[in-house]
This record gives sequence, structure tokens and C-alpha cells, in this order.
Amino acid sequence: MADRVGIRMFALAVAMRAKSGTLEVADADVAGLVTRVQQQLPGDDPLARACTGFAVQHEMHARDRDKMADLGDALAEAVRIDTLPDAPDAERRDIHG
Repeated sequence: MADRVGIRMFALAVAMRAKSGTLEVADADVAGLVTRVQQQLPGDDPLARACTGFAVQHEMHARDRDKMADLGDALAEAVRIDTLPDAPDAERRDIHG
């Protein structure tokens, strides 16, 4: 769990830098985030997918401040969603459809 919290904080820091326009084109933090995610989270994890997706989009749009702000918002939202607790009995179809 502690590793996941660290990844969340790292991803949030990268997201805030993207939103503020201080994330550089070849930023080591983006590569470090991807490396850490690949080492500590399974590939099908939603947070892992959000972080790696952000890194891919960062490579394509690093010089577009507006797009980077949108990507930062999306990554911050993925971190927020990851902090939400799982719904009890989420697997029950008679309750949740």
C-alpha cells in the first residue's frame, strides 16, 4: 500500500507540473514515474494505465501548454479516482446491475 501512495504522490506532482507549464520536453520525472509504475503496479491497473498514457501523450504534446494542462488534469483525476474506496459488494449484479 505504501508503494501505491508513493506512486500517487509522484503522479500528482507530475500532473501539477504539467498543469503549471513547468514540465520540460525531456523531463526525467515522467520517465521516472513510468519506471516506478512498471516496477510496482500490474499493467492492467487503472492508475498504471493513466500514468503510462500520460507519458505517451507527453512525448507527443510536450510543447503544447494547453494540451499539457489538459493531460495534467486527466492524470490528477486518475489519482483522485484511485484514492476512492472500492464499493462494498461491487461485484454483486443484483445491486449494481
